[in-house]
Amino acid sequence: MKEKIKKIYNWEYFPFLLVFVILLFGSFFIDIFGYADDSWFIEWSENRSSIDFLTWRYGDWTSRVIIEFFLINLLKMGKIICSIFVSLMFSLLGVAISKTFILNKNDIEKNRIINWIILFLLLTISYDVLIGAGVMATIVNYLFPITLGIFALLFIRKSILKEKIRKYEYPLYLFSVIVATNMEQMCAILFVVSFLALIYFIVKEKKLNIFILILFIISTVGLVNILVCPGNDLRYESEIKTWYPDYANFGIIEKIKCGIYAVMVSCFGSVNLPYIIFSIIIMIQILKNYKNIILKIISIIPVILGTAFTLFAPITSTIFPNMYGINNVIMTGFNAQTTRLLFFIPYIFALLCLVISTLLVYRKNWKTILLLLILGAGFTSKFIMGFNPTVFISGVRASFIMICTFIISTIIVIEKEDKKYLEQFINFLIICAMLKSADNISALHTIGIL
Repeated sequence: MKEKIKKIYNWEYFPFLLVFVILLFGSFFIDIFGYADDSWFIEWSENRSSIDFLTWRYGDWTSRVIIEFFLINLLKMGKIICSIFVSLMFSLLGVAISKTFILNKNDIEKNRIINWIILFLLLTISYDVLIGAGVMATIVNYLFPITLGIFALLFIRKSILKEKIRKYEYPLYLFSVIVATNMEQMCAILFVVSFLALIYFIVKEKKLNIFILILFIISTVGLVNILVCPGNDLRYESEIKTWYPDYANFGIIEKIKCGIYAVMVSCFGSVNLPYIIFSIIIMIQILKNYKNIILKIISIIPVILGTAFTLFAPITSTIFPNMYGINNVIMTGFNAQTTRLLFFIPYIFALLCLVISTLLVYRKNWKTILLLLILGAGFTSKFIMGFNPTVFISGVRASFIMICTFIISTIIVIEKEDKKYLEQFINFLIICAMLKSADNISALHTIGIL
């Protein structure tokens, strides 16, 4: 018995098994069904068949009929099944990131340490990212397709690196891409990545990978579905009237500005620990490996701005009142005027400094391109929200993909370090995760979920 327990404990993915058990136990103390959109879905789907409900939703509100099929049926199954689903999805997100983005698979012991790092990074995510629209509504609409989308990327990784793909994995990857492409942001990412993968195989390998072609076709169908769905058009008009009347008069330039502002708010408008941690890791890499004082200053700037007006807001808000309240600037009378752009110049400059510093970490190594693609996908996933009238009212849950890209990028950067460095990093993350978890628990209690 002791040997079995020891084997489980030493298992590479034990951190995610542990968090599954803890979350499952903790979920029984949470009012899963009584918050935000969850109660609405229960009420409106209760006396309707799934087909009737989804037909109505497709014509009147959304193209996410696959996602909502899972949502309404999970809600009908009761709290125990929903609790298992929520815990499983959070745990599988960690597994997906680990399997897809840990590049060296040979050192199992080191990978287990990195998996602990992934877990603690996930625990630094703010509660409103995961339950902003209701526990089940947010988990199923965001965490579910994002997790499966990363698993779909795992297939592309395995194909390119010629790693073994077992027969039973093909239907799982197929299911993953079908669900993931029902979410707009994930659909766009999979469309681009599968297209680039197709080009890679045609140009480099001189052959056509049939299954990646299938993924590309599915993501294309998903994109067309999003564009032609009548419910999306009706929701667009409805949400302009409800949340953002000025948006009706915006042209392409104003919407681009909205997208830029949305990215800035996600990084600097509230405490975004994954962003702060990533910028700190990049700063350490530059300070450790470069002697040039200018490069060192460039690496420090994103950390300063990332912490000064979030973690140390009580101090900086009194010293620099005009720089504080990035969220308030947007939510109170925002009209996308040019003068507003001046307010964001320091934050835009900070992100440019972060990108420059990231380029210097691996220099001309192919991992530099990988990091830029991942960060680019994250920034773009939030930027395209500028073309939606709910760009700001959607809150931080629409930043979920971007937050995940900061976590993934952190893993890619620290993977090259030795075990001693990683263990020291874990100690830092434990403190961050504990503080954020305490803050999340307090917030859940305040809004009445816990």
